[in-house]
Amino acid sequence: MRLIKPIGVFMMCLDSAVENIGAEDLAQTEEFDMATMVVTLHEIPPEVRGKAIEKIYPALKSDGQLLILDLIYPSTLEDFRDPTYDYGVLDQFYEACMGTVHPNRQEQDDLLTKVGFKNIQRMPIGKGIFDFITAEK
Repeated sequence: MRLIKPIGVFMMCLDSAVENIGAEDLAQTEEFDMATMVVTLHEIPPEVRGKAIEKIYPALKSDGQLLILDLIYPSTLEDFRDPTYDYGVLDQFYEACMGTVHPNRQEQDDLLTKVGFKNIQRMPIGKGIFDFITAEK
């Protein structure tokens, strides 16, 4: 397993040892079976978030998967009234001073499809606090 430390992305090659690799140094092609992002996608600054996903895609094998566990954030004004989004809204409130901008579900999907990921699926975790997202290369 290889860890891309600065952005909290874990890249997995099932028959490999653990290494720390900066995302800017990720140059592998078709090497990893899986990448995981655990409560980190929203922490990546919006101006480089797409670049992080772009670095992951070519590093995955042709049947590789990206697994993301992250907070859900409202897409519409009406969604702000839904308690399912409370934790994401609260987290955005506390992290706004650090420049954190939570992507909503559509923005997450757009990031993934723009790079080429397909078959994006979601499963709510913790009564909707998190979404577990899977995407295939």
